This record gives sequence, structure tokens and C-alpha cells, in this order.
Amino acid sequence: GAVLRTATSWAGRGFRLDTFGDVAAVEDPGFGGRNRVYPGIGAAVEVGGPARTLWSVEWGHGFRARRSDGRLGTHSIRVTGFRVF
Repeated sequence: GAVLRTATSWAGRGFRLDTFGDVAAVEDPGFGGRNRVYPGIGAAVEVGGPARTLWSVEWGHGFRARRSDGRLGTHSIRVTGFRVF
């Protein structure tokens, strides 16, 4: 398989915003042995918080990923907190 990612970032006072687009080409003999293309987009924001913390929220959408009910299109969200010691 192979993955191509494009990304851009904007930074301001106390935050950073990232946006990105991905496309993956994958060959899996278990699913017919031909290349399949999986595009996706996403965004992330990082902000400084109280008590020397850093918070990150990331969102992504896969256009061709399969849901548990068989439909196409999935979302993912990840929230992360960091504490600097």
C-alpha cells in the first residue's frame, strides 16, 4: 500500500489549526487482489489550557471506509490532553 498526505497549518496566539487530505492505495488479495483507493479529510486544533496543559482535538472522515452496517463513510474523533511537568 501507499499513502499520500497533504497538510496545511495556521498558528495564532495560543492555538494551532491543521487541515489535511489523505489518499491511500491498498492491494489486499483477500478482497479481490486489485488496488483500492481510500480518500479522506481531517482537521485538528491544539490549544494551551490552564495549569500548563495542552489540549488537542482531531477529526477525520474516510469517504470509502465501511461502517458496521455496511454503508460508506466513517468519522473519527480523538481528544488528547497533555500536562507539562
